[in-house]
Amino acid sequence: MRFSLIILFDLLVQLCFCQDTTTVNYTYTFKVRSPKSDITVHYEDTAIYTDHKNHFKIEVEGKSKLGVVNLEGGKIQRSGNSFIATVNEGTEAVLVIYLLNPNGKMELGLSKTYKIVHLQQPYPVLAGVKADSIAHRNDILKNDFLMAKMNRFNKDYNLKVISFKMEVLIDTSNVKFNSVGDRFSPEMRRHVMALKPGVPLNFTDIFCVMPNGTPRRLKAMTIFVDCSKRYDFESD
Repeated sequence: MRFSLIILFDLLVQLCFCQDTTTVNYTYTFKVRSPKSDITVHYEDTAIYTDHKNHFKIEVEGKSKLGVVNLEGGKIQRSGNSFIATVNEGTEAVLVIYLLNPNGKMELGLSKTYKIVHLQQPYPVLAGVKADSIAHRNDILKNDFLMAKMNRFNKDYNLKVISFKMEVLIDTSNVKFNSVGDRFSPEMRRHVMALKPGVPLNFTDIFCVMPNGTPRRLKAMTIFVDCSKRYDFESD
């Protein structure tokens, strides 16, 4: 009896192998619940930057298709297999990629953490100095315009200011004056010339133009004015 069972099992095994090797139109298929797929993320950096469009490209090879893509800690926009990720705050963002399997079910394919790097924001400058600095009255009158500066990706930017307001204490009231583009108005110049020692200049509602052409509101700036007498001599 035992010998007969061994022979019967051997015949069944041979029959199975014969079905794979003969011309019969039939093959055995092994079904895998989560077919293996290769996910490739194309990105030119190891960090995601604030105030910047971070471009990703995601490709999937295999039986599964690219499903939902999320960015925890930020936002992501999709166009086909191209993505633009943006972040505003925080220290880390997680790229989460889901695969759509042939059976219609979604499964996690990849989760990758990126460090968030905060790019320098543009800041206003008057007469070569930035906020909370001291500038001499003569230098302000000689360079009576505001500009904005910033450094991003090892590149220095000089940005044009398109408007601002100057607030100054006159007697007991704070009076605001509107600029003419990036420059002081005649009224501003007159009040700077008549400025009393110890009275600062406050600049608010400062707008500059970013490299991509969009306007950006800057932080308010206070400049302390040196009203001492100084004579500028120019050599021949």
